[in-house]
Amino acid sequence: MTGALIESGNAGWGSPIILGALTVAVLGAIAFVLTERRASSPMLPLSLFSSRAFTGGTAIGLCINLGLYGELFVLTLYLQQLRGYSPLLAGVALLPQMGMLTIGSTLSGRIAARNGPRLPMLVGLGTGAVGLFLLAAAGPHTAYRLLVVPLMLAGFGMSMTMPAATTAVVEAAPEERAGLAGGTINAARQTGGLLGIALMGTLVSSHGRFNGDSHMALAVGGAAFLLGWLIALCTAPAHEPAGLRMAPTTSSTRSKPSPS
Repeated sequence: MTGALIESGNAGWGSPIILGALTVAVLGAIAFVLTERRASSPMLPLSLFSSRAFTGGTAIGLCINLGLYGELFVLTLYLQQLRGYSPLLAGVALLPQMGMLTIGSTLSGRIAARNGPRLPMLVGLGTGAVGLFLLAAAGPHTAYRLLVVPLMLAGFGMSMTMPAATTAVVEAAPEERAGLAGGTINAARQTGGLLGIALMGTLVSSHGRFNGDSHMALAVGGAAFLLGWLIALCTAPAHEPAGLRMAPTTSSTRSKPSPS
């Protein structure tokens, strides 16, 4: 799938190589699902996806990495090849976005602990979408100072969303599968990052070179965050007061003797 997205800009979507690669990707995904359904000890138990919170949080992890990693790739090309920044200066120009990661993740944990993961996810995804759409409107001569706030919004949105999404996924899984749940959302994030760079890189390249048009690619990143917002709206769990979940009673549980 990633290879098809990368090469589609040069070969064209109707190319036999691209169509063949996409077909192999789809057949591989189907084979994986069928294998996991039949396996006695599946690598990824599909029963986990019966939970809306688990499925939604995993999809959100894919969406935000697709948008953010694709945006970072495109902005690096935009700053260096369109605005003439050196690699060092381009890295410095992205610092406002990176600086918001710590702030957003810290706030996300505190808000999620008090109000549940739904609120930080909705705030983060909405904020990130606004930042990416504003960046999509930037041109080659847009003053850098006008890019600072959109960069901060995008970075804040991602860091506000990710801890809450991870919390939602892990809490939706049985306790004995918490590690598997964390691995699942991390795998979804890595997949989203690969697809974001491949897809958005294709949109800004012509014959292997940056074509100078970053508007559509960054708009795709904003759309990915907006899609994540809609998923969170439909699937994110509300706050569950501490102590509401009770451990299941087993036959080995012994009651304490009453004091004489």
